[in-house]
Amino acid sequence: QSPTVHGYFATQTEAFDDYGSPHTLEHLIFLGSERYPYKGVLDILANRCLAQGTNAWTDTDHTCYTVDTAGSEGFLNILPIYLDHVLFPTLTDSGFITEVHHVTGEGANAGVVYCEMQAPENEADDMVDRAMKLAMYPGRCSYKSETGGRLKELRELTNEMVREYHKTYYRPDNLCVIVTGQVDCAALCKACAPTVESILKSDRIKSLPPLEKPFSSPVPKPSESARISIAFPAEDEESGAKCEFAWHGPAWDDMAEIAALQMWLVYLTQDSIAPLQKAFVEKDPALCGEVGFGMSEQTVYLFHISLSSINVKELSTRDVDEELSSILKDHVKDAGACIDMKRMTSLIEQKRRQSLSDVEESPHDFYSGEIIGSFLYASDFAPKAAGGSGTPGASLKARLDRPAQLSKLLEWKADQWARVCERWMLGASSSPRVTVIGTPSKACGKKLQSDDASRIEAQKKALGEKGCKEAAEAVKKAEEENETDTPEELEKSFQLPDVSKIRLIEVSTVKVDGGKGTIQSVYGEDAGRLKDMLQSASGASIPEMSMQFDHVTGAQFVECQVMLPVDGLSVEQLELLPLWCDVAFELPLAASDLGPAMDYESVVGALTDITVDKHCSVGFGGGRFGVGSAPNMLVVSMKVEKSRYTEAPLWIARMLADTMFDVERLKTAVKRILN
Repeated sequence: QSPTVHGYFATQTEAFDDYGSPHTLEHLIFLGSERYPYKGVLDILANRCLAQGTNAWTDTDHTCYTVDTAGSEGFLNILPIYLDHVLFPTLTDSGFITEVHHVTGEGANAGVVYCEMQAPENEADDMVDRAMKLAMYPGRCSYKSETGGRLKELRELTNEMVREYHKTYYRPDNLCVIVTGQVDCAALCKACAPTVESILKSDRIKSLPPLEKPFSSPVPKPSESARISIAFPAEDEESGAKCEFAWHGPAWDDMAEIAALQMWLVYLTQDSIAPLQKAFVEKDPALCGEVGFGMSEQTVYLFHISLSSINVKELSTRDVDEELSSILKDHVKDAGACIDMKRMTSLIEQKRRQSLSDVEESPHDFYSGEIIGSFLYASDFAPKAAGGSGTPGASLKARLDRPAQLSKLLEWKADQWARVCERWMLGASSSPRVTVIGTPSKACGKKLQSDDASRIEAQKKALGEKGCKEAAEAVKKAEEENETDTPEELEKSFQLPDVSKIRLIEVSTVKVDGGKGTIQSVYGEDAGRLKDMLQSASGASIPEMSMQFDHVTGAQFVECQVMLPVDGLSVEQLELLPLWCDVAFELPLAASDLGPAMDYESVVGALTDITVDKHCSVGFGGGRFGVGSAPNMLVVSMKVEKSRYTEAPLWIARMLADTMFDVERLKTAVKRILN
């Protein structure tokens, strides 16, 4: 039903160093191709194809280029030009100088990629993550490489190295072209024909040796547990510390175990009644402001539990390793007797709903994500895959059916969950755990700045006045070479697509004006029927508020949003709104005509039972420290399955009318926010 067509062009890219060749290529691809040697030509033509430009990302194991257009006509026009850029880029020296790295006339280092990587290299999250990966992957392993590039290595990288990297990995048998949306298959094949023709004529591609499948080497693991402490630059040395606990997980094709492990991590960390949240966030004194987890999709999964916004003083008095081990052991002993199976069932059901909602709300991202993962790691991805086994596409089909995987977990008993915990996090069969603790340090920041200033000064001295002048001239020359305009005739050769051919999603809208007591059909073929239903349901009494109903035929989920104006609040009340938003769904409720009294744990559990998602913020999309669009409104939203539609407005009403502002719960939230 989507009116847009999306393209994802993925190459599997492996790097055993920190030169950042995958990331630099991601940038250089957009500077022109052999057929279209003009910087920015892709975005110019994409706009004429009813696309909002182009984009790309670089991950540890692949690089993916994207474009999405309104309708298929524009997509089919831009497709061969985009693929020409991917497979046959110009990769000029001038492009490398401006886009990747160069020395300025002042003797400093610059370049788009270089400047982009400066901040992450010295940020807490990246420093902790790097320390963790270096410990988790001893020896030679590409999963620990910084594919974006480290600054030292970027200064040493050459364009010839980038060209060689492109030759190795950007080849037809290592490229997955994914198209999602309403596209005629015959027309798609016709659009790809020019690219196929170029491939068949290319002497470079003809001379390529057989592809050596990336990430085929065994994944090394640490021989023993380790605890690593690092410092990261920060002005505030009292809060903001970080901690990661990491383990190796199941193999990529062990889908049942991956699904179980993911649900176990959700059980440990999600919401304020999760075991790790209670131990580290909700407990007084709180150790940190947030607990989360991550799973990296690889030949062998890597997973971690993270504690962020840690109070440094509290951290110095506690043994977080021992506390975590104690919690995990408690859940393993007596065959998992302390595992709350009612909550586990509720979490699995919620995850099932969220998976189905992803398919409805973001089908392009959902399908492309699973297809890319299978392209990278499934031995049965293609009929003639090298070393392939099994029925072609079987792994992908199984991974797409997440609800089926989750449904099997609903039959599990507590002892099975205890075994998952023991197998992957505690027992003899689990990999050694690596703990990384990062603490904020002013001295660290000063040293980094001082060292870089000294390096630049030495570089400037080595270049001398003449060298700096030559560097400035080289940059100027490169900029001039790169600024070749796209020929006007090429732009005009791209006819704008016929927008009448774009098949839009039919939305029927009805508005209710409670002040006037009217119900109005606004748009859509079902608007009249919807209006009649609302009139029949309301009878003679229409609530004194403005309401809008948007109906999409076939939708399986409903989102209910309530907007309350905040312009009547005092400054003091406005200052307290972020606190309320932070705890809105985890406060006790008083008994009323809307429902019985409930403690906060019951509220959290009940909302997990019915919701797909929920949010409370100032403005749409607002956060803890910032407002969203329509910032003059407090927005409360709840998404549920359509069969439970009536429960969403009831729960929002209870949250607004029956909430009890429990002092201890608010204090806990304040400490969490302060951390």
